Amino acid sequence: LEIRQHSFGKALRGYDTEEVKAFLGSLSQEWERLQEENKRRRQELDRAQASLSALKESEGRLHKTLWQAYQ
Repeated sequence: LEIRQHSFGKALRGYDTEEVKAFLGSLSQEWERLQEENKRRRQELDRAQASLSALKESEGRLHKTLWQAYQ
């Protein structure tokens, strides 16, 4: 939203305002897309870490069971 609403000062031989607005619109859309992708990837990472923790816990129980069976 900040990107879309940002305004620039006018100068005698400055940039074309419509071109700047179009660029900022494009930039803000890409930023939003990347933010959503980042959010999705963080959720995937959280799920993977939870799965890894569960697997490590299972591995520990299995190791303990095998050790007890060996004794």
